[in-house]
Amino acid sequence: MYCTARIDGASNPSGQADQDVYLKALVAAGSVDHIEYGTYVARVKTAPLAIKGPHGPAAGRSPRPGR
Repeated sequence: MYCTARIDGASNPSGQADQDVYLKALVAAGSVDHIEYGTYVARVKTAPLAIKGPHGPAAGRSPRPGR
């Protein structure tokens, strides 16, 4: 089984075409017996940054824009 999310052809037509070729090749080569399609969810992730503290680097948060 192979799990993937489809590339949106409206925002990335060449990426969708490339993905189609790749997925068809996987099936034709017998590399997978089933492809399970999910949904891609775009979201912004934030992570702590290393900031200089009194005793060396320490974890901190990135400042929010506009503050």
